[in-house]
Amino acid sequence: MINKKSKIKSINLASKWINFYFGIIMSVGLFSCAKKVIAPSVIYTDNVANYTSEVTIDTKVNTDSYILLTNGDGLTTDEAITQSEKNAFSVLLFNGIANSDLNIPLVENERQSISSHQEFYDNFFKKFDFRKFITQHSIISQSPSPGGRIQVKMRITINLGNLKMYLIQNSIIRKFGL
Repeated sequence: MINKKSKIKSINLASKWINFYFGIIMSVGLFSCAKKVIAPSVIYTDNVANYTSEVTIDTKVNTDSYILLTNGDGLTTDEAITQSEKNAFSVLLFNGIANSDLNIPLVENERQSISSHQEFYDNFFKKFDFRKFITQHSIISQSPSPGGRIQVKMRITINLGNLKMYLIQNSIIRKFGL
């Protein structure tokens, strides 16, 4: 009789451990499937070094003109559009666009260039000089984002040839081969 009772106890104990581990596995599984809330990917604090965003090439129009897809975030639609435009230029200048023929940044050393040419970058980003190189733009989508903000995804056509000449004239980059 004692053998049967100890077998039943060991079976009950094993059953409890199996249920315990099963509960942990189920909890981990359920919580890992929960919807994750992600803050806006674009944050601009008047410091171009803080830009992060996904910018991709939609179409290469010709050697001097590209259509880029970019996003922006702001309190108003106009702010989000401006953010999106600044984002495209920041990525183009300082990061390059991955998996494209623009994968190398136009500006060789971001930190050094910003500190050496602070007035240029203030004019370019804060006084909207970058808009001289946008030949077309359109909103692809617009949606609300956390905190009552607005996110936009845009298609922007940039005249890269004129942008490079402008950067050369302002001694931001060197002419190829010099």
